[in-house]
Amino acid sequence: MQIKLFQREDSPFWFVDFWIDGKRFKKSTRCQRKTQAEMEALRIVQEEIGKIRGNSSHTLPDLIESYRSHIRTKNKIWKTKMQQISLLHEFLGDRSLDDITYRECQKFIDELGKKRGIKKSSVNRYIATYKHLFNFAIDIEMAERNPFSKVKKSRETPRYRFFTEAEIERLSAAASEMSREAEEGSTRYYFYYIYLTAIYTGMRLREILNLKWFDIRDDNFVIQMSKSGMKRLVPVHPALKSELLQLKQNTEYIFPLLRRESDSITKLWKKVAEAAKVKDARFHDLRHYFGSMLAGQGVDLVTISEIMGHQDTKTTQIYAHTNALRKNEAIRTIALR
Repeated sequence: MQIKLFQREDSPFWFVDFWIDGKRFKKSTRCQRKTQAEMEALRIVQEEIGKIRGNSSHTLPDLIESYRSHIRTKNKIWKTKMQQISLLHEFLGDRSLDDITYRECQKFIDELGKKRGIKKSSVNRYIATYKHLFNFAIDIEMAERNPFSKVKKSRETPRYRFFTEAEIERLSAAASEMSREAEEGSTRYYFYYIYLTAIYTGMRLREILNLKWFDIRDDNFVIQMSKSGMKRLVPVHPALKSELLQLKQNTEYIFPLLRRESDSITKLWKKVAEAAKVKDARFHDLRHYFGSMLAGQGVDLVTISEIMGHQDTKTTQIYAHTNALRKNEAIRTIALR
């Protein structure tokens, strides 16, 4: 079902336009803000479906369809979320939302880990998606309760991997060789420049891939949309700027990849790490390397937090810990004569 929002010159409100079983509806949401109108529009659609089809109890497929329409233009990883939801649909079937119980939801979550072998941290992401799904159902009045509200996430132990200088040297050499031998304009060709951007800025991979030439303002990158949803400035190191300016500027993106997704970069990263003989390495660990380098140079945690776009300065505390470890190691190098 296609749901359209529009405005009229004679009204301050948003209107919704949709079809049900060949019948067209145009109704006012009575909302002046578009974000509120989107939620109200979905509620109106569900209400009309109930009137026409005599279905007072909404089903899981009804909810999934409305949720898909809601997030596909708002969430960059909406496809991943829909894949997670498809597993839940497979388990519960075309059930009425009123009939879905907490015990069934808990059983399903237990099976994700035991039978499907999904690790705890990933299961926690699934739980978050399902809670959001049913909270959305409550918001648009498709359900009165959230059967996942009592399902608890597993406790996670944060994973922090910090590269040594020797490892960075090998990774840099392997990344450079890969791009040097690649066809100009290919993903392999751009990989080294993407790698350098991560090393010199500590930016998240998705932020790097979305960089446009317009985002370079003087000596800063302007991150238009960070993980927190806020803009932020990231200083551009002169060496990085010099490297990037060697690239052709014939598209709006600095890295004009065919697909603006991280999967292809992650696959190339694995090959580079293998060639460099660096184990247990993720591309995201370059971000930790950047943070630890700043701490090692004596940069205060507030500044590190602002540059890296941490929502909570507690996240930045890990770099204070690594700096303390470095100081301890430095002390141990002193030998009495």
